Amino acid sequence: MFCSRWEPPAKERYEGDPKARTKKRVLVIGETLDPVTPLASARNLTGTLEGSVLLELDIPGSEVAPFSKSSGWSKLIRGLGMDPK
Repeated sequence: MFCSRWEPPAKERYEGDPKARTKKRVLVIGETLDPVTPLASARNLTGTLEGSVLLELDIPGSEVAPFSKSSGWSKLIRGLGMDPK
């Protein structure tokens, strides 16, 4: 099931301008093998958030967490011109 098809309404639903401009750049992570949240959704979000960066990972879905605490992960994020904090 895609997230967009979940029945419960979001408590913190964003009702503002869909072409949002954030204070800081946003890193959007899309996984090519994630069956629940398709890569196309990550691409759409990146196109909506001005200045955002899309990182495409060719790994099974929900496998980003183990990488998030590694020093290599921080270096990757810095290499994209972003603050890993």
